[in-house]
Amino acid sequence: MADPSRPWKRRTLLRARVGPRRAVRATTRVRLETVPVRFEDKVSIVMSRRVDMTIAPLLDTLDRRKDVDFVDYSTSAQCFFGLADNAVVSLATRVDDLNQPNVTVGYVAGSPQGAWLMKRLPNAAKIGLKLAPTDVPVNAVITRRVDVAPIDIINTSSLVSHEEYPAS
Repeated sequence: MADPSRPWKRRTLLRARVGPRRAVRATTRVRLETVPVRFEDKVSIVMSRRVDMTIAPLLDTLDRRKDVDFVDYSTSAQCFFGLADNAVVSLATRVDDLNQPNVTVGYVAGSPQGAWLMKRLPNAAKIGLKLAPTDVPVNAVITRRVDVAPIDIINTSSLVSHEEYPAS
């Protein structure tokens, strides 16, 4: 049985991408056990000591730092996307251009990204969307419910197709 005062010595780990998982395994030389868990339970399952660590794309916030030790294994690149024919998008050349009352920003309600938006774009209109924490509010942009939405380009780069499709 593992020593409860040294939780990092136990051998459990949440499901993760191959890169960080291999890096942890190679560095610690510990056999890892994958424990399937829902995205929203990744912090609470560590706090309950049912697992020793999680490798997950969680935004590092002051509130989360009270309960979680963060180790960066990747970088984040928050950016915004919108429709090219939207005047707000076509006129914006930097994030500060979106900080206007006539700009509507959609974000996942209750997410750390939403809290960041409140501080970063205090003058913009904001709509919190009821989505899963891992979702990107693409539909809200396409239907023009919002002008722009934030996206982490590094974590979602695999979603972007590099093929060109002919216009229909």
